[in-house]
Amino acid sequence: MHYIKKIYVLLLTGSIVSITGCSAIQYGTEDLPKPTYQKSTEDTAKDIVKSKAEEEHQEFELSDEFVSKYLDMDSFEELKKRTQEGIAATSNEAGMTKQEILLWRDLIKKKLAMQYTTDNYDQKKKELEDSLDQMAEEHQMNRKDFYEKYYDMTEEDTEAFVKKQAEKLTEFSDDVSEQAQGSEKQ
Repeated sequence: MHYIKKIYVLLLTGSIVSITGCSAIQYGTEDLPKPTYQKSTEDTAKDIVKSKAEEEHQEFELSDEFVSKYLDMDSFEELKKRTQEGIAATSNEAGMTKQEILLWRDLIKKKLAMQYTTDNYDQKKKELEDSLDQMAEEHQMNRKDFYEKYYDMTEEDTEAFVKKQAEKLTEFSDDVSEQAQGSEKQ
């Protein structure tokens, strides 16, 4: 008798679903978690300087001289400007697949220094590739297996993703597309 009630409920539910025309749930980028906290540009720029000081085994110094010497920029104000541009570029997820968005967000969480723009496409591309290598190593995997397991992306997908992100983080000029095309030919 108990089984008859279950069958009846299932049949009734199926009838309701077919009558109302419910369709399968479609997942898209709107299903991704939204970033909840964004540091100010100045705080992010300070963190970049702190990170660079640690990397270079130098004492933290928030000065134009330090920024000029270790970050190849003229001043802390320029770093803040480029950081603002970088934050805008890293926040722009338009045209990205769900897998690319997830990978991009993980990269941003791990690598604060990627949040500023540069005028050197090849340098930014290498920085992104090195960051991806480091993420794969943290999982004790090679890049190819890491991409497939955690992001369901092929190596070719990821190479295209890195090129696209490097272009976004390279200061916009006529040279950028020429640099990108030149490095692809090599």
